[in-house]
Amino acid sequence: MRHFLFLLICGIWGASFLLMKLALAAFGPLSIATARQVAGAATLALLWAFQRRPWPLRRRDLPVLLGIALVGYALPFYIQPYTVRTIDRHTGHGSSFVGMMVSLVPLVTILVSVPMLGVLPRPRQVVGVIGGFAMIVFLFSAELKGGVRLSDLLLASVVPVVYAFTNTVVKRRFADVPASALTLTTLSLGALMVLPLAMTFESVASAPTPELTRAIVSLLVLGSICTGLATFLFYVLIQSEGPLFAGMVSYIIPCVSLVLGALWGESITRYQVLALVGILAMVALVQYGPAEPALAPRPPER
Repeated sequence: MRHFLFLLICGIWGASFLLMKLALAAFGPLSIATARQVAGAATLALLWAFQRRPWPLRRRDLPVLLGIALVGYALPFYIQPYTVRTIDRHTGHGSSFVGMMVSLVPLVTILVSVPMLGVLPRPRQVVGVIGGFAMIVFLFSAELKGGVRLSDLLLASVVPVVYAFTNTVVKRRFADVPASALTLTTLSLGALMVLPLAMTFESVASAPTPELTRAIVSLLVLGSICTGLATFLFYVLIQSEGPLFAGMVSYIIPCVSLVLGALWGESITRYQVLALVGILAMVALVQYGPAEPALAPRPPER
């Protein structure tokens, strides 16, 4: 059962990047960020209602929750579809490239945990982090030669940084709070932040077309299943099997996004494959063997 749940989560989150690409046919990045947070929060609210547990968060938590909602949800949920669109225009593989950024989350988490948690990396982990970022430099140089702007590549790399930062903040402040309630709250707050911007700066294609229908369905699946349900299942996996086993989704998600991108007709390059293999090897070096107490991994998708 645990392996089925693991593979289900990997498949759902791996598909989220292609769903972003399909939703972009009719919606802008701000609209996608808003809709997926609303749909995800609604799904988690239903799940929480069935659990019938007392609400664990207090008013004094609001400032930190607002920061998590902005940095850990609203910001990456906007950056991901934006970079999918811009990189796809230049190379034709926007969803697979952005999906690869997930593989950096464990490596960035080690760097972030040094100043925030006082956890010093072991020599093996230092080698893994340096090697992983060397693979990113290799990949970025290939993408730059393909015509992608450096600013778009750097923007895509912001996502694993904010996910790692958020993961560490949650570990410090909300380690004893049920993750479903925490995610429900931050998704709701993030949606409230982005909604006015989406209504002000973006419009939605109104003429009924097959692309519009596909975009709407993609957006609903992205929000309710990829953002809401899969987040809940991920924390179920953490509680039943531990954070190390659950955190291994970072290996599979980018592979799924790469395969789905190729099946959809994206122009996957050998540089992507080589860089992904190298990054995953560095993540394996970091995660295997004796280590300090693990951080409860935050959902690496989005």
